[in-house]
Amino acid sequence: MNRMLTLPTAYFKRTYPKAAGATEISAPDPYTVVIKCKPEYFADVITTLPDYAHIFPKDAVEQFGNMNEWQNNIGTGPFTLTEFVPGSVISYVRNPNYWQRNPIGPGKGDQLPYLDGVKMVFIPDESTAIAAFRTGQLDIATLDWETALEFLNRPELKHVEFEGDTGLAICMRMDKKDSPFADKRVRQALSMAIDRNKILNEYFGGKGRLYGWPVPNTREYANAFVPFEKLPPSAQEVFKYQPEKAKQLLAEAGYPNGFKAKIIFYNQRLYSDLLQMVKDSWAKVGVELILEPKDYGVLLSLVVRRAYDDMALWTGAGVGAYFKGTNYTGTGMFNLSLIDDPVLNKARDEMGAAFPDEARVDKIHAEMLPYLFEQCYTIPLPGQRYYRFWWPWVKNYSGEASIGYYNTFSYAKYIWIDQELKQSMLGK
Repeated sequence: MNRMLTLPTAYFKRTYPKAAGATEISAPDPYTVVIKCKPEYFADVITTLPDYAHIFPKDAVEQFGNMNEWQNNIGTGPFTLTEFVPGSVISYVRNPNYWQRNPIGPGKGDQLPYLDGVKMVFIPDESTAIAAFRTGQLDIATLDWETALEFLNRPELKHVEFEGDTGLAICMRMDKKDSPFADKRVRQALSMAIDRNKILNEYFGGKGRLYGWPVPNTREYANAFVPFEKLPPSAQEVFKYQPEKAKQLLAEAGYPNGFKAKIIFYNQRLYSDLLQMVKDSWAKVGVELILEPKDYGVLLSLVVRRAYDDMALWTGAGVGAYFKGTNYTGTGMFNLSLIDDPVLNKARDEMGAAFPDEARVDKIHAEMLPYLFEQCYTIPLPGQRYYRFWWPWVKNYSGEASIGYYNTFSYAKYIWIDQELKQSMLGK
């Protein structure tokens, strides 16, 4: 953990430099670790530092100098990394010395993992990915509503429907005081010019949410989220489709003929289709949206360096981050509107001080949301439902993406493949 506080390339050191510099960690005996930090950094230290302080063998660090090369990866997990091709494939083989046994259910007491290996495949081309799942080359696939339609009518497949833990939003640079976005009326007009119900009904099949930023309406966030019907009228206004009022606000702000704006985004069908609908809506009030799709690596680089002219389509921070205000305060990669509002900064500080009293944190967050929505620093977009499909030969699986906090793909050690069933279903 001390390494995470001092290593220049460590996530915690880079992202929370003040917290890292003001934190002391010691081990007074072989069974105790003491972490001392300032109260204002408590939430960051206690939640973020352990997430990124992965355990490495000390002698491996001393030998290799760093753990940046995947070939040097050493761990205690159920699988051993054997192949890593960025943006293509990650392959693992079974760790024969894994420590855990199946704790519950079918196979209780069995040595884990069951699988001989796991291959995670990244297929940028959507039609190729769908074809791979259709033909059984992929065992598990996560799809959006449009691509899921083909498989929802296939009773032999299993699936779950779920809502993601982040939401999409259009971020506007607030640091450029001479830009249209510096005017609250312009920002509100842009929000009112989006026909969200049309997006939900025509593109998401009537299933989805009006907004999922900065937190989605999930069970975990039930008390921190504020549904539309409980928002005050001033906050509800910005989510209603009101093109005439949007034109009026633009004229009042000095843009009677609208303006042009560029937006960068990840070059995938879902995002390009969504922004095309926004583009069409904004054109009706005189605003020309110029779409600039980017490969993910390029997009991430532009986002981190703040190297975009006007707007970026981005997602909110994931689970466990809502009380840190990372989506609308600070200098992190999720505050892409570069918001610096005393009201929001105060709410963030109060939530940090209240943590880990979740009831108090949720109350502060819910009370802050209407103000955040009304300001329209960032424009939340409708969100859809997702579908995770798997073939019936995948056993001891229920559609989960993770088991535990940030423990992504941890389900792989519990599942097994019924090879006979697979071969019979594929006609082999």
